[in-house]
Amino acid sequence: MDIELKSNLQKMAENKDMFKDVFAWDNGAIKYIAAIIYFGRNMEPDIDRIYEMKKIIADNTKRFSAFRNSFQPLLAILLSLEDNPKDLLLDMKDIAQMFKKEKIVNSAYIAAACYYIATNASKEDYSDIVKRFKQLYKGIRKEYPLITGVDDYLYFTMMAIKGYESDIIIERLKSIFSKLEVCNMKRNELQALALVILIMEGDDDILINKVISMHEELVNKGIELNSFGTSASIVILAELHDNLCNIADIFINTVNYIKELDGFGDEYIDDVMRNIIAMAFLAYGSKRTDLVKIQMLCYMVLMISCSPTTITL
Repeated sequence: MDIELKSNLQKMAENKDMFKDVFAWDNGAIKYIAAIIYFGRNMEPDIDRIYEMKKIIADNTKRFSAFRNSFQPLLAILLSLEDNPKDLLLDMKDIAQMFKKEKIVNSAYIAAACYYIATNASKEDYSDIVKRFKQLYKGIRKEYPLITGVDDYLYFTMMAIKGYESDIIIERLKSIFSKLEVCNMKRNELQALALVILIMEGDDDILINKVISMHEELVNKGIELNSFGTSASIVILAELHDNLCNIADIFINTVNYIKELDGFGDEYIDDVMRNIIAMAFLAYGSKRTDLVKIQMLCYMVLMISCSPTTITL
């Protein structure tokens, strides 16, 4: 295994314990996510700043806000990386009101969508993005009513920011979805994978073939990414290098090495989490911002899925 990758994983493992107290009452997996994000940004953990962010969230949101509870720990980490965190949070609250006006069912996923819009779009575009989000959600839900839900909100958000129109996207999605069925995945995981292929903006057929080959390679090696949105990260692996067999081996070796790290066998971390960590390191190491953004969506889906969502903004 690559010595530099081993060294980086060891450093991340050491950093995770620095987050233990600041997230003492939160989901135990969050300290691993914090360590990944800070390391990926090449920043030293700033615990005092995260405490400050938790206070900013508490002072500017209601007690049962969707910006708290299941999303609050991750939001505190993300805000700690911003130059003007309070202004960003206030922009998020404005976007939340736009979602409310459009009668989008509230959840922590909407809070995460507000963060993503506020950090990837101009204020003058917020309203149009929210309206486009609604059109995409309604159109895709009509086509796939049993598998389209709140856990897909972040994918619709990214598509809305990119300016995708629902009628064109639905036709592409249907084509991609049907071609991916050979992967024999759960249908909701298949949809997540299809949505990410849409977001990547490359040639659909080329990427589909790479993803199918990557999935086959992983399955042949005993790895199935088919839960908590991890299927979406198959796109990341497929895009890292043309040698899919080599990438599959690097991924597996990374996962196996993570199992050996101190604290990575406790009750708060399982195979799903280790897969996410491995893919995160490979995404950050690629230096491709598009892959890192996709992986960020996986963080959010995973962390919000780990605990109940709230219903108030």
